Amino acid sequence: MSKGRTYEHVLRRPSSKGEKGTGLRRLHTVRYERLMQVSIRHTFYNGSSNFKCPDFEICPTPSSAALMQSLGLLFKRETTGFAVLFNALRTESLTNYLREQARRDSGPLNAGPVWARLSFVLSLTNPYFVNFTDISIDTNPTDENFYFTNQFAHRKADGAIVINPEDPVNDFALDSIRVVPTQASVSMDEDVKEVHVVDISGEVVICRPRCVPKSLLKEKIAAAITCDEAADCTAGNQNCECTKTVYLDFSLLPEDKYTIELIPYGDKPPAKRTILYTALYPLPLCFIDLLFTRPTTAEPGIYPVENLFPKEATTIDPVHYEIRFNRRATFWNYYIVPRAGERYGDLFIKSEPLVEFAGPCCVHMPDGKTAYRFLSKSPIPLQEESTFELQLRNQVTPTDDDVILKRLPVASSHQVLPEQLTDVCRVLRDSLCPLAEQEKKCAEFVEFICAESPTKFSEKNYSDIYVYV
Repeated sequence: MSKGRTYEHVLRRPSSKGEKGTGLRRLHTVRYERLMQVSIRHTFYNGSSNFKCPDFEICPTPSSAALMQSLGLLFKRETTGFAVLFNALRTESLTNYLREQARRDSGPLNAGPVWARLSFVLSLTNPYFVNFTDISIDTNPTDENFYFTNQFAHRKADGAIVINPEDPVNDFALDSIRVVPTQASVSMDEDVKEVHVVDISGEVVICRPRCVPKSLLKEKIAAAITCDEAADCTAGNQNCECTKTVYLDFSLLPEDKYTIELIPYGDKPPAKRTILYTALYPLPLCFIDLLFTRPTTAEPGIYPVENLFPKEATTIDPVHYEIRFNRRATFWNYYIVPRAGERYGDLFIKSEPLVEFAGPCCVHMPDGKTAYRFLSKSPIPLQEESTFELQLRNQVTPTDDDVILKRLPVASSHQVLPEQLTDVCRVLRDSLCPLAEQEKKCAEFVEFICAESPTKFSEKNYSDIYVYV
């Protein structure tokens, strides 16, 4: 059995005339193997092998589901990803389809570009995913999605094939793409002649003129007038009617990534912006394009089908891709609340591995209780199974201390607080106990928080942890 095989189906078919007398039946074997597999990894999930992330429901887009059905491909959901399966005994149906795509625009003797692909949407099943993932804390799937494609696929030192956009500084860097609805409006200046929507292959799939002939408006609505019909319309032409807003209809296009180009008059370069058109239900956070083969000779990436021409050189080598997310790190903010009337001489937090904390500093909480506040001097990563062991201790003498709490609770992934630094400093000063800043450690605590000269919009992510002793 090959390493890529997923399972086999054995199908019986009716006996032929030659078999009727003997009662023998031929077995027709359908052998499905993985063509492409995608696994989702997340460093938050350190409790599982390979950081397996179970937080997504994954579905092919309608156009991709239809293409898979026509090619005899199967979609298989897996616990932390998905796979596309093909019948290894009928590879010709797939490779012949790709060759036809290559010849479509280039003729029977030439191999042109092949942009045939399958697209998938990833919807969250974990409402706290954004909390513990190193992406913008205000990420809103209705406004923006993350885009992955095997055009970005690259092999890592550990042998994994990763389809995150590679960044020389941070391999986990992710940029989101603006999501547009089925009907999208585009505003423009008077120097724009027309608006193009271009797919990932570079083909113009929508063209809308800004100015349209008034004579055609008696027969058609503006949205139905083509760029060719409005070719003679220019700004200031009295026979044309111009607008500052053009509406684009994506309803006839497959869900995918597109580029909107504002084409100006003359030879000026167009203004461009990338958008993602996808359905809002189930609400996706990520979108994946998986191309079957290298679309052009110079295109980077890793693909399962290579060398379409000549036919004898074609190979199918299943590819296992990974999407990698990184965990978020936050500043851990401890409030140690003693029993009524109890005081401590010199509290401190001992950690393994080492984490430095500012404090303690005496503060009043909103409910009137007094607490000793500590804050980590550096952000600490959130993990499914935290590797940090923190103890609360009280220094009795220079050489002796007592363990107040053998194991402090760690920050929860359910709560992450993005707070502006100006507000953090103000709230701290308003909460200080009388004469607290006369204590050396409290003065250093205030200095650590308030001495950054933050701008109005600078912020950090905090995790508040309340400990009652």
